[in-house]
Amino acid sequence: MTLKLIPLAAVVSVCSVFVPVAAQTPAAVNAPRAATTNNEVLEEVVVSSRIVRDGYQAPTPTSVLGIAEIQANAPKNIADFVNQLPSFAGSNTPSVTTGSVGAGLAGINSLNLRGLSNNALNRTLVLLDGRRVPASAATGLVDINTLPQELITRVDVVTGGASAAWGSDALAGVVNFTLDRKFTGLKGNAQGTSTTHGDNRGYNVSLTGGTGFANDRGHVILSGEIAKSDGIEGLPRDWYKGYKTLVNPAYTATNGQPFLIVRENSGYRVATPGLIINTGPLRGTYFGPRGTPAQLNTGSLAGTTGFVGGDWQYADFARTGDLEARIARQSFFGLVSFDLTDNLELFAEASYGSSDIFSRAIDQFNLGNLTIRPDNAFLPANLAAILVADGQPTYGAGSLNADLPALTADNTRSLQRYAVGLNGSFNAGGSDWSWKAYVQTSRANITNRSLASITSRYRQAIDSVRNASGSIVCRVNADAITTNDDPACVPYNIFGTETASQPAINYVTGTAWLKTQLVQDVAAVSFQGEPFSSWAGPISLAAGLEHRREKVGGSNDALSETNSYFAGNFHATIGSYNVSEGFVETVIPLAVDQAWAKKLDLNAAVRATKYSTSGNVTTWKAGLTYSPVDDITFRATRSRDIRAPALSELFAAGIAGTSTLADPFRNNVSATIITVTSGNLKLVPEKADTTGIGMVFQPRFLPGFTASVDYYNIDIAGAIAAFDAPTIVNGCFNGITTLCPAIVRDAAGSIVRVNASPFNANSQKARGIDIEASYRQSLDTLVSSWAGNLTLRLFATHYLKNFTDFAIPQAVDTDTVGVNTTIGPPDWRFLASASYDNGPTTVTLTGRGLSKGVYSNEYLECTTGCPTSIPARITTDNNRIAGSVYLDGSFSYQLKDTTSVFLTVANLLDKDPAPVPTSQNIGNAPQGINRVLYDAVGRTFRVGVRFKM
Repeated sequence: MTLKLIPLAAVVSVCSVFVPVAAQTPAAVNAPRAATTNNEVLEEVVVSSRIVRDGYQAPTPTSVLGIAEIQANAPKNIADFVNQLPSFAGSNTPSVTTGSVGAGLAGINSLNLRGLSNNALNRTLVLLDGRRVPASAATGLVDINTLPQELITRVDVVTGGASAAWGSDALAGVVNFTLDRKFTGLKGNAQGTSTTHGDNRGYNVSLTGGTGFANDRGHVILSGEIAKSDGIEGLPRDWYKGYKTLVNPAYTATNGQPFLIVRENSGYRVATPGLIINTGPLRGTYFGPRGTPAQLNTGSLAGTTGFVGGDWQYADFARTGDLEARIARQSFFGLVSFDLTDNLELFAEASYGSSDIFSRAIDQFNLGNLTIRPDNAFLPANLAAILVADGQPTYGAGSLNADLPALTADNTRSLQRYAVGLNGSFNAGGSDWSWKAYVQTSRANITNRSLASITSRYRQAIDSVRNASGSIVCRVNADAITTNDDPACVPYNIFGTETASQPAINYVTGTAWLKTQLVQDVAAVSFQGEPFSSWAGPISLAAGLEHRREKVGGSNDALSETNSYFAGNFHATIGSYNVSEGFVETVIPLAVDQAWAKKLDLNAAVRATKYSTSGNVTTWKAGLTYSPVDDITFRATRSRDIRAPALSELFAAGIAGTSTLADPFRNNVSATIITVTSGNLKLVPEKADTTGIGMVFQPRFLPGFTASVDYYNIDIAGAIAAFDAPTIVNGCFNGITTLCPAIVRDAAGSIVRVNASPFNANSQKARGIDIEASYRQSLDTLVSSWAGNLTLRLFATHYLKNFTDFAIPQAVDTDTVGVNTTIGPPDWRFLASASYDNGPTTVTLTGRGLSKGVYSNEYLECTTGCPTSIPARITTDNNRIAGSVYLDGSFSYQLKDTTSVFLTVANLLDKDPAPVPTSQNIGNAPQGINRVLYDAVGRTFRVGVRFKM
């Protein structure tokens, strides 16, 4: 038997089933396996997640997406297609991260199995041909945009813990992208994209060529891609109705009304595009275009911060942030391989990918936290006289600062990767062995820029007075004895829109920037073979060593260092660590062709890992596959998995962001605060115990049909968490004194900053059921007059639990399954497709969707007669978020042997997203939707042409 060399991590998960490549065309990915004949040469050892097979036979469930499915979907990026699988939830995509400023994640296309990851961590390991793909952010997230899209022939998704097989980050599973490393010829793809609204237009063009040389002992492949998307500026969609979750102004502790209410047509009474005065005799007076004063109509249900009806559209800033970011990206991939001998191959590969992302995030708001004085030079004289007569020295005000440019996220990101290696094989003791050794190095360069207001300059500039000569100056320059004079200060007219001068705008704004470089160096060697046989067949053995170095460095602007901006305030992360690993795995056949067992195999693996920052850790896996008959296979696994702290979690110097929260110590008065998050060198790897039990059904009476059902249970101990500002403040208020030192107040007692660092504080539990089924059949076998082939496929995941238990007791311990906000996965996600191909024509209809959900599992829904106290559960009049089903269609036609055209329409029915109202107290763009789960863009067309020669 001849074994083809596989990459290092491939050998870690060897199974006892071998599948001939010849039997696995893309169209037959899900067909039952044909029996191996003596004439078939085994091309590759079966390994979980990276084999050309249906994925139903591994002890750890594996979903396989073939080239036919990928091309039928014609995605702008293959991550868009993979993320439609129900086992993925909460992934970062360009849509989700539009406007993301803090960590520079805007534009990243990442993968998140089980919904176990977020912006601050990565629990899904991404591989390219079995080698770890370098991260594109210090948080550890991998940008799928950097992969050579045109060369990907298969995507294998291991939906279970696989750290013993693959190493850290495989806690939730592994996604491996397999390339066509022997492609010969020339092929290309060109497609254009637009929505039914005529926006978010873009294009994607790729070209790939491959050829042999030196009598086919060598092979070279070059592939390149460019793509661009115009994005969607603002919020030009009529589905936006101003939905918000408001504190019910009619609520008291004894009147039986709900504490929270959900309403459309809602605005903010504490801030308008110009300025609004919130206290004193002019309360509710706002300043409109060119400073025209008027009284804000707060409609009905006017609460402390928000209101319904009236001038809600004027007092709402949801349309400032962009619905989609502008993105331009390029990538290049090159591979050269050469057979030095019949048993030794040398290869070298290089790749480069870059992207530029720009979006407007939000108005640079001040929600009721400004102070104005009666002698402000820009305040109209008649209004100033009213305040002077009132006799107070200062008055509260708020503004959305429409004259300032919106806060922006402007990121550039590049990743270059180089690898050199040897693949070899030999025979020892009558057994065939293969081995592999390689070194890989990568450099990721990320630049984050954000145009933002400089807080101290803004405060000085809006406090303007007339000096002794009658000229308008900043107050700090009006008195000769003032110690903080700023001769450059330019008076800023905050009273209205179109009132601030350009010099004033230039004075109060600046560009926060951060340059980061991530370095990853890897050296690895592995071998595999079958040293001996048992009564049931050959025993497989695999082992290997790997050493990896991770490093981060960077620099930032001086003003960010002192947290001087409204937002951005980037701080460079600097640090490094080393990790050394060794693994061994075996597959032992225990029975074959017995009366009680058609097949029974044991798969066991162990990996020892040493981190320079946290010491030693051991991961392991044990799995069984049992087939009593050919039609049914049972499988079970138990594993210990880990996720090591990311570079940002260990070494972050501190990232500051501005938001608002309700201060419970001061009767829930809204406060604008800065949250600073920094790293923690005392972090240790998270540990998870994962159990999987499942069954595969391949009935002989229904050829072409295969189905599987798998249950998973993941228990994570020492989960790394950085509590957000509201959690810290509320926890302190509820008596958790260990959180109180993180809260910084000014002399007046107002919160100005909350400090947060990650630590191994939590435990987390995730449980669910995966369902997968496929059926492919030639229609003429059913009815002789019919022609063509029918392929049906279904993926569904039922999320049973996603529960975080905080080590520090607090009321937010809750199961987030069914919380259809960005917090948790829905109860159900599904993806079903039906494809018909007949000659040159292929038509596919796909349905994807999610079940209905709630805002919070801690909310108690009621309209009247609500409980008169809310010690743990908040009452609300609406705790329902609708589910959604989207239909997609695709059509392709083969014009001739070398060329085909295609059309794909996503969201065929142009279905609007379900309203997911945001709280009145959060500072994120309140667009009232959840772009993680729901389609916010609408019907999208992709049309293009492919050729291959």
